[in-house]
Amino acid sequence: MIAVVRSWFLLLLLVIVTVCPVASALEIGVESGATCVGQWGSFGSDRGQFSNPQGIAVTADGTAYVLDTGNNRVQVFNSTGTFLRQWGRYGQIEGQFNAPLGIAVDAASNVYVADTQNHRVQKFGPGGEFITSWGSIGLGDGRFQCPSGIAVNRTGTVFVTDRNNQRVQAFTPSGSFLSKMGGPGTGDGQFAGPTGIAVDDLGGALLVTDPSRNRVLRFTFDGEYTGSWGTAGSGDRQFSGPTGVAVASGGTIFVCDSANHRVQEFAPDGRYLLQWGSEGTGKGQFSRPSGVAVAPDGQIYVVDVNANRVQRFVPGSVGLDSLIAAFGATPQRGRPPLSVKFLDQSSGASAWSWSFGDGARSSDREPVHTYTSSGVYEVSLTVTGQSGEKVTAVKSQFVYVSGIDILRPTVPVAQFSANRTGGSAPLTVEFTDASTGSPGFWWWQFGDGSASAEQNPVHLYQRPGMYDVTLTVFGEGGSDTVTRGGLVTVLPDPRVPVANFSMSREAGAAPLYIRFTDRSVDATSWRWEFGGGTWTTARDPSVVFRRPGTYTVRLVASNAHGSSSATGTVTVTGSAAPAGRAVPGAPVLVVG
Repeated sequence: MIAVVRSWFLLLLLVIVTVCPVASALEIGVESGATCVGQWGSFGSDRGQFSNPQGIAVTADGTAYVLDTGNNRVQVFNSTGTFLRQWGRYGQIEGQFNAPLGIAVDAASNVYVADTQNHRVQKFGPGGEFITSWGSIGLGDGRFQCPSGIAVNRTGTVFVTDRNNQRVQAFTPSGSFLSKMGGPGTGDGQFAGPTGIAVDDLGGALLVTDPSRNRVLRFTFDGEYTGSWGTAGSGDRQFSGPTGVAVASGGTIFVCDSANHRVQEFAPDGRYLLQWGSEGTGKGQFSRPSGVAVAPDGQIYVVDVNANRVQRFVPGSVGLDSLIAAFGATPQRGRPPLSVKFLDQSSGASAWSWSFGDGARSSDREPVHTYTSSGVYEVSLTVTGQSGEKVTAVKSQFVYVSGIDILRPTVPVAQFSANRTGGSAPLTVEFTDASTGSPGFWWWQFGDGSASAEQNPVHLYQRPGMYDVTLTVFGEGGSDTVTRGGLVTVLPDPRVPVANFSMSREAGAAPLYIRFTDRSVDATSWRWEFGGGTWTTARDPSVVFRRPGTYTVRLVASNAHGSSSATGTVTVTGSAAPAGRAVPGAPVLVVG
């Protein structure tokens, strides 16, 4: 008898597991997608090649600025992918970057970069000429902890997602702090780690992606929260780590659904329109899309991170007034009797007809239906447009009702460990997943712009800095995220030079002659800056300071492995030296 019961139970278990619902493919009543009309890029550091590109911005004339994060540079292309110019390399001084993640252009084609691991914003002219920068690591207004996304509206206000401070900050074009919005949490208008950001000038809206919470949030430019959408999953209007977001001139919203390897398109109010993409490296496929931009002609540019390329698309012809049938529900699992609230996500509908799979029907827009018997139910929604046309969406195995607790899905809990948390660059760290709840998918973010979907990845940190590590795990019952701030500290490569210098004197009356002597360790090149735009690459320069004042002298010492800097102060008293007055020594520069 025991054997019979055991056999019966195993058979029941097999049947229920077989019909247990999984995330459905796209099931809407219209043709969806986009046509890939061009692509460029491959892995490398040469012109036109990329290493982990993350962001893209397109100007009014179709020029594309691509943030080549792993190579710490900006590359510029025309609309067909022809290389035009580039600037930037690793470092902390003006025009250098440390794992930048966000890029934007304003109406004058000025370029703004969220220099993530340098915790600042840099602004450049169209040709890459440095204009200004602002920000430093910290919690206060105008300071950042890993700024990740950046956008500029038509009036010039600059919006920056301050990821680890879990907020958005607004600035003038020159970097003066204006306001902030958001804060840590899961409630309305709160963030777990905001990343992508875009402006809708037509609607006066700000769109922000929060990948750890799998949603898009909407604010006014003044910081008023006006709504959000998205849950974890792979269905319509669901996300798995959404990153980049862009808005077309008419208000249509495009979101890079990164871990689902696709782009989703939404109406300005968040209604689902269409999607395209699947995992792969073929034309029109994606391997972790992260950045998206819309050109004035309506074409969509998408940065494909792991494939190290940019793809250009013409989106499908679904308009904002097209008739689309789409829906969701909550909850979708539970014990009988199970009351389910059905959510209409259709577009252009004037009437609704629901079939719940158990013989019951409803014409309400968002009905609540109670399932009294165990089973797996197919649900369909037929919507009717203003002219009488009808479109139907069907989702099989959509609602699961069962009284067997053992089959209820669990939500995984994210946790991990690292074999080391500090050392000199380059530093290799082995991460070990310690999550519970049987996750089936892992998404690691290492804090330097790199990511991995391996369960137990090994990551190489090549640059000095303090890095947050985030692990998001996904299971049948949902997802969970853990972030360990400042987990990995990478010290400078001991091969990087240590800048130092001495001066023959530090103060005196004008004209003041000073001999500067390089005392750096392991340097092969030098750049001295004396203020007022005066500089030299001589190793041991002699300088005459003609005018009274306090001068900050800066030496940047470099070699093939990096650079460091040292500063000193010169105080000049008395009256300015007349032109042509004899000065002892053999100066190579005159300051003032």
